[in-house]
Amino acid sequence: SESDAWGWTSVRLVGFGLAGIALVLVWVWHELRTKSPLIDLRVSRRRTVLTANVSGLLAGMGMYIVLSMIIRYVQTPSTESYGLGGSVVVAGLVLLPMSAGSFISSRLTTALGRWIPAVRILPLGLLVIAVSEAVFVAGRGSIWQICIIMGLLGLGMGSSFSVMPRMIVGVVPISETSSALSLNQVVRTVGSSIGSAMGASVLAAYTYAPDPLPRNHGYTVGAILGIGLSLLTVIVALLLPSRTRSVAAVSAEDEARFDHENADAATAGVIAYEPSIDRTPAAAGDLRT
Repeated sequence: SESDAWGWTSVRLVGFGLAGIALVLVWVWHELRTKSPLIDLRVSRRRTVLTANVSGLLAGMGMYIVLSMIIRYVQTPSTESYGLGGSVVVAGLVLLPMSAGSFISSRLTTALGRWIPAVRILPLGLLVIAVSEAVFVAGRGSIWQICIIMGLLGLGMGSSFSVMPRMIVGVVPISETSSALSLNQVVRTVGSSIGSAMGASVLAAYTYAPDPLPRNHGYTVGAILGIGLSLLTVIVALLLPSRTRSVAAVSAEDEARFDHENADAATAGVIAYEPSIDRTPAAAGDLRT
């Protein structure tokens, strides 16, 4: 987000980037060697879990590039050739179709999950995100078009983000579900943060003094970048996973609660799910084994 002010090759920007990479490497080194890691990274190396995490990172980037730009696009003054002149309230209301689409698609995903594996549903949701961004490139001259775009974005976001935790829960030991889901949520948040910063950087690159507003073409370039990232995520979701034996049984009651909470998670970005665990001594012995 500071790249435009500091410069892409500035010492501060490069230094902070390298420092962040170094901290991640040190953390990984520590987690692989401690007896009681905060997150068992060996579990995260399973292909299905890796698919969910890599897809979450890339999908967050591809989606939030456009999402952050749409809010600004709606509020662009009508004095500009492309401005819709919406207020902050209107900009907030255009988020409602996204929330509705996310809620609906998470319910549809639950029904589809009875016949289609979650790992196969994921690419479909990601493809819908790419379609919504393509619609933004093709036409965005009115509020009703923006609402359609946001509805499609919500459909793709709800279906793809709701199956990622399901994929993880199905292949990790039940004692590791909490940390594995938390890591996926962190990865998705990092992706959305990077995507928002990328969107701001693209618009800054297409803002020319003395005009304080970006050119309309900047929004097109940002959307095309989002489409590319979304399609890359589709490829990852198709090629990376492999057949993995399920090791965690989830009860029907937990699955219903899981689906309800993931509808909220897709919109609010919060995961709060942990399957119930039998606390009897026999079950505890099984968990240790």
